[in-house]
Amino acid sequence: MSKSLKRVTEALSEAGLKIAPLEMSAETRTAQQAADAAECEVDQIAKSVILAGAQSGKAILFITAGSNTVDVAKAIGVTYEHPVLMEYVSQELHQETFDALTAPEQAAVRADTEERYLSYVLLRQSGKQHTKLKTNLQDKFTTGDNRYPKTRQQALHLLDKHSKTAVVRPVQSEGSSFAQANQRNNDSYDKKYWKNKTCYNCKQKGHPANHCPNDAVTTPKDDDEESTAKSVSKLRKDLSKMSKKLNTVNTQLKEIREDSDISDSEESIEGSQSFQLQFTTVEKKLNSNIDEKLRTLCKQSHEKTPPNRRSGTDEFFGHELNLRKIILLDNESTMDLFCYAGYVQDMRKADVNLRLKSNGGTMRVTQQATVLGYEQPVWYDKNAITNIIALKNIIKQYRVTYDSNDKAFKVLRQAHGKPDMLFRMHPSGLHYYDPRDTFASDCRQEQARFHKKRSVPS
Repeated sequence: MSKSLKRVTEALSEAGLKIAPLEMSAETRTAQQAADAAECEVDQIAKSVILAGAQSGKAILFITAGSNTVDVAKAIGVTYEHPVLMEYVSQELHQETFDALTAPEQAAVRADTEERYLSYVLLRQSGKQHTKLKTNLQDKFTTGDNRYPKTRQQALHLLDKHSKTAVVRPVQSEGSSFAQANQRNNDSYDKKYWKNKTCYNCKQKGHPANHCPNDAVTTPKDDDEESTAKSVSKLRKDLSKMSKKLNTVNTQLKEIREDSDISDSEESIEGSQSFQLQFTTVEKKLNSNIDEKLRTLCKQSHEKTPPNRRSGTDEFFGHELNLRKIILLDNESTMDLFCYAGYVQDMRKADVNLRLKSNGGTMRVTQQATVLGYEQPVWYDKNAITNIIALKNIIKQYRVTYDSNDKAFKVLRQAHGKPDMLFRMHPSGLHYYDPRDTFASDCRQEQARFHKKRSVPS
């Protein structure tokens, strides 16, 4: 009897168990090998896994049938799901909230959510060589193009595809070329041609400089060569200094970003309409197109519009186009952002934070507010450039039409007892609505009715 078998037998005896352990001659490292040696089914073999608790240090024993595998995380109550991701999958598959689904549908959504969660974890835990891949996936998602893998197999295939490194071909050493420059060329030369030619090395006739027999005479250095060598040396020193300064600046920028960005410890969950697959921060990116158009709009923001005129339904009222007092309609954005306090009410601290990215930089938004007549809560920051309403959100409440002749979007609100909103196209290509237009139009209508009343003969 081996020492290990003897120790197990004694332990069973002390525990009062009448069990006779069998010592197999064949190897029984796996459940299948044990079943073959004992001549029984695999499920009749009990296999065990012993783990130590990370905090308690206590041993935890898992026993299961031989054909089963132990999911340790599930065994101790860990779930691979996130409430925001569950809502996102529910909307994607059934166009309903998770709570409104039936039990079988909820089970299917949970399974899908778990697989997506694990595939995202594989991406999140990947190395630095996949940083560009993760950034590209996030940028695509913010524009409505979801290319995140939905299964672990897809995630592994994607990571493997972007792990291929380019084969660096060895560069042929140039040292040999410089070394051979001082060696004498032993090839023959045309003696007849060089008979009356002067060698610039020894100033004698009859041979070229690379076949000069006078080794004591050396070729004087060219002034241009010396100046070139000095210039190259100086450039190398300047490049070295610039490289050190650039590294210092990059380090400082990295520290500033780390200080300004939202820490991973902050809990933040975003609405289901734009789930970023980032469970520690809500992050949005303004597309580059609207960023460029905003620059054009900024250049013209202090130019007065043409005098009052009418062309179809397009009216200009002669007041300045103030970016902070107009509202832009964006068909690519997934969130609403306001900067003018006069258009919002009930300003409050948001439950989560929004980190808004654009070509102009990153802005952290911490407040939400309510716009009168608009059911969707909006983000609010007085430092934002302008007010933005997402077309995706406003069509959930009002009917929106587009007139290609007038190049304008019209939000139909009269059925709700409110005036319509007309978003005209600016020369920059953005569609804007100025609430002051509605006020000026109402004033002119009142003035017209007043003059009409006075002109009626008594």
